[in-house]
Parts: sequence; C-alpha cells; structure tokens
Amino acid sequence: MVVFFGLAAVSLLWETHAFYDARGDDSLYVLCARSLLAEQGYSYFGIPFVVRPPGFSLLLMPVVSIFGTNFLAWNLFVQSFSLLTIAAFFHFARHRVGDWVGLALCVVIWTNPVFRELSNRVLSDVPGAAFFFLLLLFERQARFRPSWRNHLFLGIAIGLGAYFRTALILLGPAVLVARLLPSPGQQRDPGFSERNSQDPRSRASAAAPSNPSIHRLGHRLGHRLGHRLALAGLPLIASFVVLAPWNLRNQRATSPHAVEHVLVHSYSTGMWHVDKGDPDSPRLSFGEVLRRIPVRVPQAVTALGSRLQSRDPEFVPMILGSAMLLCLVANLWRRRAPAEFFAFAFLAIVSVYFGFLERLMLIVFLLALLAVTEVAQSVAGLRMSETARRSLIVAGLLGLAIHDYQYQPKWQEIEERHQELVDLADFLESEFPEDAVLAADNGRHLEVLLDRPVHTLKNALAREGMPRVLDLLRKHQVDAIVADLRLELAPHLLQDHRPLRRIGNSVVFRIPKGPAPEGAPHSNAPP
Repeated sequence: MVVFFGLAAVSLLWETHAFYDARGDDSLYVLCARSLLAEQGYSYFGIPFVVRPPGFSLLLMPVVSIFGTNFLAWNLFVQSFSLLTIAAFFHFARHRVGDWVGLALCVVIWTNPVFRELSNRVLSDVPGAAFFFLLLLFERQARFRPSWRNHLFLGIAIGLGAYFRTALILLGPAVLVARLLPSPGQQRDPGFSERNSQDPRSRASAAAPSNPSIHRLGHRLGHRLGHRLALAGLPLIASFVVLAPWNLRNQRATSPHAVEHVLVHSYSTGMWHVDKGDPDSPRLSFGEVLRRIPVRVPQAVTALGSRLQSRDPEFVPMILGSAMLLCLVANLWRRRAPAEFFAFAFLAIVSVYFGFLERLMLIVFLLALLAVTEVAQSVAGLRMSETARRSLIVAGLLGLAIHDYQYQPKWQEIEERHQELVDLADFLESEFPEDAVLAADNGRHLEVLLDRPVHTLKNALAREGMPRVLDLLRKHQVDAIVADLRLELAPHLLQDHRPLRRIGNSVVFRIPKGPAPEGAPHSNAPP
C-alpha cells in the first residue's frame, strides 16, 4: 500500500491540471470561502447561504487566502483528499477482502475517469468520500472497544463530517440500526478479532461496559438490550447536537422569498415545492414526490453500472448496476454493518431527490464495488483455493482498471471552457470600469475570475420569462450581459441588442441604461 500510495502521489504531477472546470457548484464553494475571508459571513451575493453547510468552504479559506485565484492550487488541494480517500478506503476494505484485493480495488478507484475528474474540481464529493471512510474506521474502533467515550467521539465526528457533506449525518441512524440488528456470528471483524483476542484489556472492554453509570442505566432499561440501545444511540444524538447550530442558523437566516442568484433555495424547498428556488411556489403532494422514483432509480442504477460515467438508462449499465445492488443487498443481509445501512438510506433519499448527478453516487459506488468483490470471493471460495481465488479477483480488478483508465480525461474540453472564461473576464475588465454592473446566464463562474459581483439571470428567465429578466436589468442598472449562445437568454437578447463581442460560445452585450424603477430595492436584496 505504501508503494501504491507513493506512486499515486507522484502521478498527481500529470493527473492535476491548472484549469477551472466550472460547470456546477464549484464556484459557490469558492465565493462562499471568499465571503468568509472578507468577514461577510457564509453568504453569496450578500445573502446568507443555506443550501449546504460551510465545512468545505471553511477548508478552502486558507488555500484561497494564501494562493488567491490559483486553479492549480485549488485542484491540488482536492487531489490531496483523493489520496486520503484511497488510504481510508483501503484500511476499511482490507478487513473484508484482504490486503491484495483491497489494494486492487484502490487501483480501480484511482483509475476511474470520473474519480479523476472529480479530484480536479473544487467540489466536496471526493473530500466527502474521504470523511465517510474515516468515519467508518472510527465506527469500527467504537464497535470493538465499546465505551461511552468512543461512541461519543464517533457521534461528534459524524456531526462534523456532516458540515462537509450533509449526507454523512445518515451514519448516525445507520450505526444505531446496525448495533440493534447485529448479524449472527459477525460480532467481530476478522482483522480486528485477531489483534483484540491477544489483548486482555480489549476482551474485558468487549465483555463489560466501561462506565458503571451507563451499565446501571442499561439494567434499568432492560439489561443488555437497554445498554446496547443507550450506547448505540449516543452517536446519533451527538451528531445531531453537533449539527444543530447550522440548523438553528438557517431558521433565522433563510429568506422567505425566492433568491435570484441560486437555483435551489434550500433542501426543503427543492424537495417539497414546484419551484425548487421559490418557497412561495405551490407545495408538491406526497404522491408527486413519490413519482420521482421511476425516474431516479434507473438513473442511480445506471450510474452504478456505468461506474459513474452515465445516468441515461441503457440495457448493459442497468443490468450491471442491478447486479451491484444485489451484491449490496447480500452484504447488508450478511453483515448488517453501518456502511450498508448508510448506502440504502442514501439510495432511499436519492430515489425521491429533486435532482440527480452521477457524482452523487460516489460513496455508494465505492461500497457497491466492494460488495461485488466480497460476493465474488464467497462464490469463488466454493471451488478454489484461497491463493487461486485471490489471484483471479486481483487480475479481474486490474483488468477493469486498465479498461477504465483514460489519460487526462476531458482535459481539452475543460481547457477550452477555462480559456473562454479567462478571455471573457479579460475583455470585461478592459471594456468596463470597476463600478460597472455585470450579469450573465450563470454569473458566479465569471465572478470567480473577476472577483467582483456578476448577477445571474437564468433563474429569473426560467421562473417568469423575459419580462422578469428585463425588470432585473432595470432594477440593478446592468451595464453588460454575457450570454451563452447555447442557452435560452442569448436569442432573446439578439432580437433587441447588437452584440459587442463574441468569445467562443458566449456573446457580450452592452445594455443601455433605462431609469431604475421607483423604490427599487438594494441589488443584493431578494426580488
């Protein structure tokens, strides 16, 4: 593992690019980090940001502070978490499948083109996966050295992890269920039982509670079952207590109206309202939410079967993804461990989620890949020796790694998008003064490069059409708009405005200022 980890670290020299792959939420993490550095709170465009917790932006703060707008530094920062993910995953998997098979699984993950792509983006997916497998290592420690301290530490760690990736809060209930429904004959992990069996202190710890007061509480609640429930529930309670300040802050900070600069107002609005950006829009019925299931489940299964490379349902990825889910089910039944309970809790949420991206399935994919390997080991063990079985599985995994590996995947496309943004930023800076008001389809990507506000127009266009966009232009006294010719806004603008400059797929328009509407609110206020 040390050799592989060293080679993986060296490979970052040619696996890390210096481009800005601005397609999703990358910009929001950076802009919120800048807002924190400027002592303006966790906010975007002057409005408190409530969609996701601030953990990843907090981690970005020192990187942004030291290196400024340096895309290579940002990407290397995320790449460091890809190394941590591999290391934590190996230490989790080795106790299930052995060192050599665990190492081969790490090679498959490292060469997966989507994992490599996500490791070069300023997103929390890869850091979230690293924290997840670290939490599973903490969970194992608490399971085999059961004490109130270890379980309390696990709960605090889960709560802190949820500040980086909200879904990690599901590990709290997953631990509780796993403790209450242990698998027969699976009380001890083979890798740990060998070490712990040699340690009389560990055997004593496993045999009796370490804290007399909790022991007495367990007897009052029903002897061993009560004690198990008290100890197992501690991580769940502690994790929610740790996350409580974020939830309380959001109750005070959330705007009751649509926020024009972000697509999703909050998780609650996204889940339960017709317009996921407007809490004033009509609420969805429970049946309407459940009607997402026939759409989301095939997308999730396809993402698994395609190894995160597609979400469009096709026959082969659907079959492969279904097989991976069956292996996860088999593992859930056999192990009843927190990892598998987490995977199916997460899948349940994804099945009714308001949106879907393949990268959302990263953690479940890693667990499903491990489950497939475990099932393959069990089946092969019926007819093969241990050496032959291990050799066959390692060879198959390495073959998959070779099949999937792509040298610098999509780098040319990413570089072209990056260069277009850089050229647009250079032109806007040369053509318009610093106090000029700028807008774009999706303003935050340009805002990262310009380091000044750029209004977003696509959300208003999607909600209320061009009349609402014109209202925003007058309200904010916009001087220039950058519109993507492939999106809906540009054709509308071309009807009435002559382009100032075309750069790549984007067109810059100079907007003649009309009178601002009377009593127009501040530009940072919600419409």
